[in-house]
Amino acid sequence: MKDFLQDMPFTTTWAHAIGGTVLFAYAAYAIFLGWQVRQGNGGQVFPASWGETAAQRHPAMMTYVLLFLVFEIPDGLTLLAVKPENPLLHSTHSSTAFIAVLMMSVVALVGQFAASSKNARDAHAYLGAATVLVLVAHAFFGIRLGFSL
Repeated sequence: MKDFLQDMPFTTTWAHAIGGTVLFAYAAYAIFLGWQVRQGNGGQVFPASWGETAAQRHPAMMTYVLLFLVFEIPDGLTLLAVKPENPLLHSTHSSTAFIAVLMMSVVALVGQFAASSKNARDAHAYLGAATVLVLVAHAFFGIRLGFSL
């Protein structure tokens, strides 16, 4: 398998980035729905929400985002392992991946209390926004890493 991937430099360098871009686009819509809930529009059904309200769809979508983010990590590691001159887990890209998964897990945990507490809703929103910033930094460091390979 390693030899097969080494013969495909575009794939070994950018496949993880393409998957991450698709995941980020999906997450952006989930973030939009979450923001709508925060603005008081949680009972509204938005396009591409499968007939569910924003309050119903946001947590489901973000669960999928966290799940697929966890699955993107081995994908990135596999593609990086093909290039033996690069040590695994020694980049800011891998560090921000770990931080993002940890932060998303905390955001999800705090979100469980959002229905009953204004402080939890605020913490959920602000931690979620900080997580987005970490993911943007993750993408930036990933692009830098990709161009350095």
